[in-house]
Amino acid sequence: MLASGSLLVSGLVLGVASSASATTTDTLVVTNSAQLQTSVASGAALSPQPSLQVALSGGGADTSISSGTATAAITSGTGGTLTGATSATFASGVASFSALAISGVAGRNYTITFSYTMPSSTDVISATASFTVTVGAATQLAITTQPASGEISGVALSGSPAVQVGSSGR
Repeated sequence: MLASGSLLVSGLVLGVASSASATTTDTLVVTNSAQLQTSVASGAALSPQPSLQVALSGGGADTSISSGTATAAITSGTGGTLTGATSATFASGVASFSALAISGVAGRNYTITFSYTMPSSTDVISATASFTVTVGAATQLAITTQPASGEISGVALSGSPAVQVGSSGR
């Protein structure tokens, strides 16, 4: 059973933030069987995608929630953006994100907060997950030094061309 005010991320218990007036002791739970990754290539989708459930204070999951939306937002770390589905609607007690990705500066840490407003009140239950962005896949090539004009086919170039590889994490 989860303690009040905690988030279970595949066996890791992290803190939950809620509104100052919150009276609920229900918690937001990431139900994925695999732990959320902590290092993400910039621009790549999170794998596995987060799947959330509300855990009841007395134990078990609230499978009756079939309305409302869980949201994801970057709450710390500058220069980062979330793409893909940044919200997920609850159905049969589960809200599953799809194609949620983070882009940002390589080596920088970002915190994503998942939030859900309880339908029976204005209490917001939320939890955070931290990620370090790594260099993403190459997304562009740029020739920074052109070969000299008049070069002859099959003959070594007189000057070395230079190519720069760019990624979504640069």
